[in-house]
Order: sequence, then C-alpha cells, then structure tokens
Amino acid sequence: MQPDLADRQSARCGRKAWKIRLRFRARPLAVRTVLSRIRRQARNRLGPDCAARMELALAEVLNNVVEHGYCGRQTGPIDLTIKPVTGGILCRIVDAGWPMPDLRVPEGRLPDLDVAFQDLPEGGWGWALVRGTVSGLRYRRNRGRNVVVFRIPLTPA
Repeated sequence: MQPDLADRQSARCGRKAWKIRLRFRARPLAVRTVLSRIRRQARNRLGPDCAARMELALAEVLNNVVEHGYCGRQTGPIDLTIKPVTGGILCRIVDAGWPMPDLRVPEGRLPDLDVAFQDLPEGGWGWALVRGTVSGLRYRRNRGRNVVVFRIPLTPA
C-alpha cells in the first residue's frame, strides 16, 4: 500500500451489502493503486463488464481531479465511496481542488473526428466516456469541496 493512501474501507463478502470508502492523496500513483484495489474487489462482486465500466468512469474522474482539480495547487485528499444501490453501484468522489468550470460537469462532446488521423486531439475524450458509461451524473460545490456522484448500472445502457 502506498504510504500516502489512508484507507477507510469496509466490505462484507458474499451476497451481503458491501461498501468501499477510501481516502488518498491526489497523485497519479495513488489513483492507480486505488483503481487496482477496486478492480480486484469489484470483479467478483459485479462481474467483469460492470467492474470494467466502473473502473473506466472512476479512472477518468479521478485522473481529472489530479490533473485539473489540483493543478497549480498543493495536492490534497480525495474521498471515494462506492456502494451498491438498486440496479447499480453508486460512486461518490469528493475533493478540495479547483471548482469545475461554470460549476458544472463539462458537456463531454467528442472532438471533431472528421480530420486526418495525425490531427486527432490527444485529449477531450474523458467526459464523453464518463457520460456514456454512467447514469445520474451530478456535480456540486459544497463548502469549498467538489462532489461528483454517479451510478454505474449493473447492465450496460
């Protein structure tokens, strides 16, 4: 475990309810470690498809927090909660980074694909992937903290 990964986790095995709560520093290696841990735990509980969709959405959002939320600031904590809800998995991410532009989740429009391959942009794909993977995506700024909540459906949309 990473030294900067303070773990507050509770999970029950089998068919009983489980919940994951983690607090970690907004650093690329910490995000990678958290995603690896979640992947191992989720694959058996959710099946490979749902676990992969959850990992994709979490990777995009958490890496955005690291890259943009704490850009130009000293790194800070990220609180992540994952818990089952009816028909899916609820994910909640809280950080103290910069607020999202216009205090809302970016629209996530795909970049123009009608260009030569070498002219395709490197970035600009993340929020479109998130929006296409999750449901109920919400954002709010509360007491200087960003709160992003979304649901991973158990079956693809």
